[in-house]
Amino acid sequence: MKRQLIAAVAAGSLALSGLAATPAAAWGEREQNALALILGLGIAGMIIDNANRDRRSHHSGSASRRIPGECVYDIRTGQGLRSVVSKSCVEDYALARLPSECAFTVRSHGGGNRVVYGTRCLKDNGFRIEDVRY
Repeated sequence: MKRQLIAAVAAGSLALSGLAATPAAAWGEREQNALALILGLGIAGMIIDNANRDRRSHHSGSASRRIPGECVYDIRTGQGLRSVVSKSCVEDYALARLPSECAFTVRSHGGGNRVVYGTRCLKDNGFRIEDVRY
């Protein structure tokens, strides 16, 4: 978003610098103020739109293909430890719908079953597992 802000400010400056080169008689103070207001509102609109777009892509279920490291844990299998992604954690983060072919059921410590997703399968399907940040 910082780059868009810099680009918008630069574009506004260039537009306004062109006004300074025109003869004063051609542009009255009223017209200059109106133009400055229009440009300012346009730049503010672009900034707000970009901020909303960033927020939507961060929180919408269909846009995010990143899986937080907090959702990954290891389970013990016959072949050793295997990293999996918790379905309930992914739902808490409202992430993209994960591919059903990556899902499988495991027995939890309480005796019930939990649905998890294989990390290798998710990576093969274009998802990125983020590092755990403590």
